[in-house]
Amino acid sequence: KKNDVMKKDDIIIAKKGRKSLLGYGIVTSDYYYDDSEEKYPNQREVQWIRKGEWDDEETLRGPMVLKTLTDITKYLEKYEILYKL
Repeated sequence: KKNDVMKKDDIIIAKKGRKSLLGYGIVTSDYYYDDSEEKYPNQREVQWIRKGEWDDEETLRGPMVLKTLTDITKYLEKYEILYKL
Protein backbone atom coordinates (compact mmCIF):
# COMPACT_ATOMS: atom_id res chain seq x y z
CA LYS A 1 0.00 0.00 0.00
CA LYS A 2 1.13 3.54 -0.75
CA ASN A 3 0.70 4.72 2.85
CA ASP A 4 2.97 1.99 4.24
CA VAL A 5 6.12 3.71 2.93
CA MET A 6 6.46 5.85 6.05
CA LYS A 7 5.53 4.65 9.52
CA LYS A 8 5.37 5.76 13.11
CA ASP A 9 8.83 6.27 14.74
CA ASP A 10 10.57 6.85 11.39
CA ILE A 11 13.01 9.75 11.34
CA ILE A 12 12.29 12.22 8.56
CA ILE A 13 14.37 14.99 7.05
CA ALA A 14 12.50 17.82 5.35
CA LYS A 15 14.15 19.50 2.39
CA LYS A 16 13.49 22.26 -0.10
CA GLY A 17 14.69 21.59 -3.61
CA ARG A 18 18.00 19.76 -3.93
CA LYS A 19 20.26 21.91 -1.76
CA SER A 20 18.40 23.05 1.36
CA LEU A 21 17.53 21.16 4.54
CA LEU A 22 14.58 22.46 6.57
CA GLY A 23 14.75 20.24 9.63
CA TYR A 24 14.25 16.77 10.98
CA GLY A 25 11.75 15.05 13.20
CA ILE A 26 10.12 11.81 14.26
CA VAL A 27 6.83 10.55 12.84
CA THR A 28 4.51 10.22 15.87
CA SER A 29 1.29 8.97 14.27
CA ASP A 30 -0.02 6.60 11.68
CA TYR A 31 -1.35 7.95 8.39
CA TYR A 32 -4.70 9.72 8.45
CA TYR A 33 -6.81 11.66 5.98
CA ASP A 34 -8.02 15.14 6.99
CA ASP A 35 -10.65 16.35 4.53
CA SER A 36 -10.59 19.83 6.12
CA GLU A 37 -7.09 20.28 4.66
CA GLU A 38 -7.70 21.29 1.06
CA LYS A 39 -4.10 21.28 -0.19
CA TYR A 40 -2.51 18.46 1.87
CA PRO A 41 -5.22 16.13 3.24
CA ASN A 42 -2.86 13.14 3.66
CA GLN A 43 -1.39 13.60 7.13
CA ARG A 44 0.95 12.26 9.79
CA GLU A 45 1.90 13.90 13.08
CA VAL A 46 5.59 14.82 13.38
CA GLN A 47 7.59 15.86 16.43
CA TRP A 48 10.08 18.31 14.93
CA ILE A 49 13.45 18.05 16.67
CA ARG A 50 15.18 20.82 14.76
CA LYS A 51 13.80 23.37 12.30
CA GLY A 52 15.59 25.99 10.24
CA GLU A 53 17.13 26.23 6.82
CA TRP A 54 20.59 24.99 5.92
CA ASP A 55 22.11 25.36 2.45
CA ASP A 56 25.19 23.23 2.37
CA GLU A 57 25.71 21.40 -0.93
CA GLU A 58 29.46 21.07 -0.28
CA THR A 59 28.95 19.26 3.04
CA LEU A 60 26.22 17.13 1.51
CA ARG A 61 28.69 16.17 -1.24
CA GLY A 62 26.36 17.10 -4.06
CA PRO A 63 22.67 17.75 -4.48
CA MET A 64 19.99 15.70 -2.77
CA VAL A 65 17.48 13.59 -4.64
CA LEU A 66 14.53 15.40 -6.18
CA LYS A 67 11.89 12.82 -5.19
CA THR A 68 9.39 13.87 -2.53
CA LEU A 69 9.92 10.77 -0.39
CA THR A 70 13.17 8.81 -0.41
CA ASP A 71 14.39 6.13 2.00
CA ILE A 72 18.03 7.12 2.50
CA THR A 73 18.98 4.29 4.86
CA LYS A 74 20.47 2.36 1.93
CA TYR A 75 22.71 5.35 1.12
CA LEU A 76 24.94 5.05 4.19
CA GLU A 77 27.36 7.86 3.27
CA LYS A 78 24.54 10.40 2.72
CA TYR A 79 22.77 9.25 5.89
CA GLU A 80 25.93 9.75 7.99
CA ILE A 81 26.47 13.26 6.57
CA LEU A 82 22.87 14.27 7.28
CA TYR A 83 23.06 12.78 10.77
CA LYS A 84 26.13 14.89 11.58
CA LEU A 85 24.42 18.07 10.34
